Amino acid sequence: MDTPRPKIVHLQRVRSPGQIKLEAAVALGDAAMRIFRTAEKTLGEHGITLPQFDVLTNLAMRDGLTQQELAARLQVTKGNVCGLLDRLEKLGWVIRRPDEKDGRINRLSITPAGLKQIEALRPIHDVAIIDLLKNWSTEDADILQRVLSKLDLTNVS
Repeated sequence: MDTPRPKIVHLQRVRSPGQIKLEAAVALGDAAMRIFRTAEKTLGEHGITLPQFDVLTNLAMRDGLTQQELAARLQVTKGNVCGLLDRLEKLGWVIRRPDEKDGRINRLSITPAGLKQIEALRPIHDVAIIDLLKNWSTEDADILQRVLSKLDLTNVS
């Protein structure tokens, strides 16, 4: 007579609401890093860094930003922006002009050569990112935007 096999019980791991949120945050960070690396690789293949691309994109949208305003938009220090601007000026893509009212402040502008760069690279960048998200529906992207809008960033500098 065969002895009956013991019934195998699969215990489901119980996760607290906090643990579920932490796991989601880790997944979000991993996804952001993949997006960042994709952009970095794609732009690097065209001889530009992601920070340089970000500067050009910002100046193409808002001519005349100060270095302080640009640093705030990029969420970096003014010192980081200075080095980036030095390199972009040498490439002929950005110019600094003294502010008309306050000579201590520089106003930043993208040059025609810089604008040509960003106009050529923006579609390449966008296609690479959209391809990374090819399995998402527009509804998925919309839901993610709504969820991310709920992040409490009040204590983030």
